[in-house]
Amino acid sequence: MVDDLILVELPKEINDINELDKFKDKINELTKSKDKKIVIEGRNYIVELYLGKIKPGTPSLKNPHVDIKGNALTFNTRDIYRLIYKEIDKEDVTKILEYSLITMPNYSTYIPKLIEEGKELYSKGKLDEILPAVVKFKEIYSRFPTKDIEGEDAVLYPLLSLFPSPEEMKGAWLKLTDTWKELIYYRIDSALKILPGQSKKIISKFLEKIQEKDPKLEKWDHTYTLEFLETDEYIATQLLNNKNVLLLGPIKSGKTTIGKEAIKNLLSRDNSYSIVTPKETSAGEKKIIIIDYHADDFETLRHMTSYFKKSGTKFAILTPDLAEVLNIKEPKYSEVYSVDVFKHFVENRRNVHIFNPYLSYSILKSQKIDNIKELKKEYMKDLSEYIYKVIFEGDPNLIKWYSPLIATGIKYGFPLPSKISRTILEYTQRKVEKKDIFLKWFSVITNFLRTSRKRTRAAT
Repeated sequence: MVDDLILVELPKEINDINELDKFKDKINELTKSKDKKIVIEGRNYIVELYLGKIKPGTPSLKNPHVDIKGNALTFNTRDIYRLIYKEIDKEDVTKILEYSLITMPNYSTYIPKLIEEGKELYSKGKLDEILPAVVKFKEIYSRFPTKDIEGEDAVLYPLLSLFPSPEEMKGAWLKLTDTWKELIYYRIDSALKILPGQSKKIISKFLEKIQEKDPKLEKWDHTYTLEFLETDEYIATQLLNNKNVLLLGPIKSGKTTIGKEAIKNLLSRDNSYSIVTPKETSAGEKKIIIIDYHADDFETLRHMTSYFKKSGTKFAILTPDLAEVLNIKEPKYSEVYSVDVFKHFVENRRNVHIFNPYLSYSILKSQKIDNIKELKKEYMKDLSEYIYKVIFEGDPNLIKWYSPLIATGIKYGFPLPSKISRTILEYTQRKVEKKDIFLKWFSVITNFLRTSRKRTRAAT
């Protein structure tokens, strides 16, 4: 207690309902004081228990509570990057990041305590051994299972389902630190809406009965762009939860790299998925359809209109103008905006603190071009290629057909309202279809192909 402030720290474990009720009564008594301000500190799920928003019951996997709220202490890549970058070998920074990163269906965060713990394990040469086990158990946060199981089996199944045998699960479990074990207990308690500490008792009792076996765990591939890791894992988690993802950003803002790394992350966690393009077919149910305008020798705007009608979980990688023209609304997509991630990359790699839309990922990575005129020249070259191949399908006749609109936009500026574009084409004696997708494109582009499309979600 400090003067007129009473700090109440909620316990991390509760033995029974009576203990919960007694603590509730204690808090209720404290709140009756008009002279004191009560501050309750504790994990979100435990706070909700004490407030009566959640009633603990029998463990069941039929309808788990998978979203974790109350992320006031959320730390993203930009928050913790400088804490470790100077202390760890550059190639190994991603190992610390992966060790301390938790990704859930609704958001992602780094755990500061795990950052320090990861650094300590790294300095002792133990991180490479422990990390594969951590990566495996992290799936409990990313993909909590739903199944017709109740009772103690509902507590154990999320752990056992990750391994070929209970013995291998125990072998991997014993590699975890107490911090990670505590986080997993909390995840299971909150997801199953049981008393905090109940899963710990059930799991500990079960592990006492079985022998341990050395688990077959693959070494974690650390070859990710460290600034992109959180976004890579967030996208992969969305896809693994059967949610469509839309990765948005202007040309040359890291989308292709982020997309490839996200798929690599997904397959490292579940290699039973088929990754296909819209032109390919897959008989399996577990498939991800990649719709990437930059794939192979570029996809075209008109072709992409049909791709979104295909069934299956989709990962679309588009510029904002393409997304707006294609009008992707149903089914719902989780949006990730590459500029937010790429800006952080620029700040780290080139000390550029104001985002420059001309900078391309390939230029930054090569570290060869510093002259802004060269950067602009390179950007305009890429922009011209994008417009020629993606929008106008590499067809000179199409460009000639819409040249009056191009000339008008260059002279007076983009975008061009569709009615004005239609009038211009008709004036130049060109036949215009009732639904002309090119007119729609001219109505959304700006001088540098950046639209006013609202950013709704970025993982960093």
